[in-house]
Amino acid sequence: GVRIIGERHVVVNNYFAELTGRDSRAAVSFLNGLIDSPLNGYFQVKEALVGFNTFVGCNEVFAIGVHSGSDAVLPPTGITITSNVVTPARSNAIRYADT
Repeated sequence: GVRIIGERHVVVNNYFAELTGRDSRAAVSFLNGLIDSPLNGYFQVKEALVGFNTFVGCNEVFAIGVHSGSDAVLPPTGITITSNVVTPARSNAIRYADT
């Protein structure tokens, strides 16, 4: 799958099939960010676009606000999920770990 960390990422025109991960190992996971993140840390997700992808039989398709640790308190903002094709997910199509 794809983990989104940081600003203005674009994930388009991909095919994801039979992925079994959850949380940070979901087909697409948006991780929470750290306040004043170091360069090797987790920056807050801002303005990410996920569109025109196909998801077939994945366990968890989108995991939003996944924690990378107890200090990860900045939830994703301004994300756009649009025009994706999702066949029945085994568990969750979208799961909010943090709102």
